[in-house]
Amino acid sequence: MSYRELADQLVPYAKWMGFTHLELLPINEHPFDGSWGYQPTGLYAPTRRFGTRDDFRYFIDAAHAAGLNVILDWVPGHFPTDDFALAEFDGTNLYEHSDPREGYHQDWNTLIYNYGRREVSNFLVGNALYWIERFGIDALRVDAVASMIYRDYSRKEGEWIPNEFGGRENLEAIEFLA
Repeated sequence: MSYRELADQLVPYAKWMGFTHLELLPINEHPFDGSWGYQPTGLYAPTRRFGTRDDFRYFIDAAHAAGLNVILDWVPGHFPTDDFALAEFDGTNLYEHSDPREGYHQDWNTLIYNYGRREVSNFLVGNALYWIERFGIDALRVDAVASMIYRDYSRKEGEWIPNEFGGRENLEAIEFLA
């Protein structure tokens, strides 16, 4: 279904069923259909699979007109290794850590944002504000929080680097989320 078809069909149905909120899977542009949007490459682009930006805005406006709030799954925890996206964006590890023990997520074959770089955190905060301010998204559900805040998430001994205090917490990710 397109964004406009969702506005015309899903919104009245959800209202009729008594729902107060709609939660959407990530709608960022993404190259791999099988990821359902959880490996975004175009963080500032609603996927064109379902229509244009204006069509997406139409859907959000229709939901709001019906008294429904919209929650968006947002993915600031990792990003694809594709060379046409953010990976080594300028030829360096601009968005990710250079050491795979900090910057690679083996479960999803994705890279982990380097939250310790202020420009990376600002990029992600700007992205969250973009969805809220430009499209009227009412709330964000942050995906994969545990993988963000624990350096040893899904890793064996020796596959991760402790924080400056010797702990397993990713202090930069916690600060980013705070």
